Amino acid sequence: LRRYPHATLVMGDFVTQIFVRGMLITLLVVASIELLDLGEGGVGLLNATIGFGSLVGAVGALGLAGGRRLTTVFAIALVGWGLPLVFIGLWPVALLAIAALFVTGVSNAVLDVSGFTLMQRGVRNEDRVTVFGVMEAFLGLGLLTGSLVAPALVAAFGVAGALVAAGAVL
Repeated sequence: LRRYPHATLVMGDFVTQIFVRGMLITLLVVASIELLDLGEGGVGLLNATIGFGSLVGAVGALGLAGGRRLTTVFAIALVGWGLPLVFIGLWPVALLAIAALFVTGVSNAVLDVSGFTLMQRGVRNEDRVTVFGVMEAFLGLGLLTGSLVAPALVAAFGVAGALVAAGAVL
């Protein structure tokens, strides 16, 4: 990883994003039931909204191409992943939450396409398997850690505050 500082930075951003994703898995359940009054069925609706946004984002990401522009797209997608969570925490309205999570879904697809492209371009062929293996290990740890941190955030700051904190990470 020392040989590839740019790829390591992208990897760190991915791990941070998956950490927030781990928090979001828990926070969506609590937000749906306690904050947005959507009940248990709302959990599926909120998750489906992210999925639909990801589908739209994947189609839009087909046109992504090279160089510096791709790093900018990646950075914007990180912000687009986290900022909607802040909005939900600050303005807990069901319709706004649905729109915000659609943006998170779009950003998720764009983040994956731009980030994995940057990783592949930034690492020599002979080192890719090792770098991606390390990345997958860190991603698993990030998801686990985020899912464990979320309940502590809810206990400390409430559901809205936990969403703001989670989104602010990105």
